[in-house]
Amino acid sequence: MLATIHSFILLGIDPLLCEVEVDVSDRGLARTTIVGLPQAAVKESIERVRRAIINGGYAFPHHPLLVNLAPADVKKEGPALDLAIAVGVLRAIGFLRNDKHRNYMIAGELALDGRVRKIKGALSMALLARDKKMAGVIVPAENAREAAVVEGIEVYAVSSLTQAVSFLGEQLDLEPFELNGEVYQASQVAPPLDFAEVRGQEAVKRAITIAAAGSHNLLMVGPPGTGKTVYTAAPRSNESAGTVGTLMQPVRASTVFGGPEDTNATGSNKVTDGQINFFTQLTHPNRWAPPLMRVTVANQPSSNDNHQNEKAPLTWRGYWLNLLFIVSLSAI
Repeated sequence: MLATIHSFILLGIDPLLCEVEVDVSDRGLARTTIVGLPQAAVKESIERVRRAIINGGYAFPHHPLLVNLAPADVKKEGPALDLAIAVGVLRAIGFLRNDKHRNYMIAGELALDGRVRKIKGALSMALLARDKKMAGVIVPAENAREAAVVEGIEVYAVSSLTQAVSFLGEQLDLEPFELNGEVYQASQVAPPLDFAEVRGQEAVKRAITIAAAGSHNLLMVGPPGTGKTVYTAAPRSNESAGTVGTLMQPVRASTVFGGPEDTNATGSNKVTDGQINFFTQLTHPNRWAPPLMRVTVANQPSSNDNHQNEKAPLTWRGYWLNLLFIVSLSAI
């Protein structure tokens, strides 16, 4: 029997509909094969799918399978197609006896025990599902809040293959995930800082202002406790949070290449003992918008740490600097 499941792939940050076709015919196949320009992670998915189905208590066909990922002329990368392939196998062998899956776009990475892990690009997936007039999307529970930003589409969060199969088999009723606006209130988690609260250090504030205005690079050097993190966080309060429409593009980029969970509460990373790393610092209050500038914060090592400096020399990690402001802070 042949089954077709709707999923998606990413071309940059743009989603593309991917039809996962699973054929469980026991004739004409020497071994299980995935076709359609699959990359290594996709080729390996059949083994994750096999163990997830078996460990979930379902039967897996003993004969070879053929999985086709359409369109066949576009590369398929990442593990996001795992869940769609598993659902396709169970539909093809007749375990799922209805076509409810045709109304949904399905994506998720499978663990060997059947758990569904987080994927990249769930927001782009939800936008594509809405454009294709689908009823909803089935995504990992960790991606539900991200996908629910899109209005006009129902988001169903699943934490395991069993939960997804039970929902599609109409044995389990799942309520669509409701956002309730909490994502847009992220900027209110902590009170914003402002340059008005910083006394002195006028040269430092001017350098930060110029660097932020021109999207230039900034290197801040000084002993711990002189306020480097505070000074670089303060300009965020001067940026507007923006609207859902204006933030959709940077949000989509963040969900593909790394979201706000990749940073700490202040949106910054620190380096010590002369180890230089560039990182994205001054973001908008909602922390989804593009960075204002790239900032390096380096703590000056003490005289007792010279041996550590020899082991960890300064490194510039391949960034082209259009303009570098170097700011040295002294203790007040």
